[in-house]
Amino acid sequence: MLINAECALLLWGFYRILSCDPGIFACDSSYLAEAGCKDFVEAIYTSERLPMLSRVRQCTWCKANIRGYDHHCPAFGTCIGQKNHRLFMALLTGFVVAESTYTMCSTKYITICISSGTIKSENPVSLNMVISTMLFSILQVLWQIVFLMWHIYCICFNIKTYELTGRNILSSR
Repeated sequence: MLINAECALLLWGFYRILSCDPGIFACDSSYLAEAGCKDFVEAIYTSERLPMLSRVRQCTWCKANIRGYDHHCPAFGTCIGQKNHRLFMALLTGFVVAESTYTMCSTKYITICISSGTIKSENPVSLNMVISTMLFSILQVLWQIVFLMWHIYCICFNIKTYELTGRNILSSR
C-alpha cells in the first residue's frame, strides 16, 4: 500500500514537472538596448549591467532562456529553473524513498522465501525477477543519494549546477 501511494505521488510530480514553467524568461529588445548588447547571450554574460539577468541562462538543449537555470534534466526532459527547482528536489527525494522502500520489501520477500523453504516450490522466474530488480534498485538508490547530496550542497552554498560545473565561463575563442 505504501509503495502504491509513493508511486502515485511520483507520477503526479512527474506530470507537474513536465507541465509547469521552469522560469522561462521572455527577452525583448528593450533589455538588450538597455544593456547595449547585440543578442541575449551577450547580455547574459555581461549581466553586471542588468542585475535582473544575473541568473538567467539559455539552455543549450531546448534553447529557452530560464530564470534561475540549474540544469537541463534529460530524465525529465525539461529544464530545472527557479520555478520548478523545489519540485525537482521533492521528486529526487521521492525516487530515493520509493526505491529504498522497494528494496526493503523485496529483501523481506526473499528472506521469507529462504526461511520458509519455499524457494524450491516458488516459481524461480518470479524469484529471479525480484532479486534482479532489487539489485537494480540498490544501484539506483546509490547514485541517486550521491546526486541528491550534490544538489543539497549546491542549495546550501547558493550555487547552481550550471555555475559549479564551469559551463558558464565564456570561451575566449
